[in-house]
Amino acid sequence: MADALGDVDGYISQQSAKAKTLPHISAEIALRLLAVNRAPEALVALDAADLDRGA
Repeated sequence: MADALGDVDGYISQQSAKAKTLPHISAEIALRLLAVNRAPEALVALDAADLDRGA
């Protein structure tokens, strides 16, 4: 629902802590944050990615 409404914070809150470490999820979060001019938070989302878990 949050995704359809363009609610970035809602989308992020729907992701579990574990999911947020998946590279493809953290990248998606970062893209959404960048789209609403929240670059510092996008960088934090990317830094949370566990690159050993794969894409």
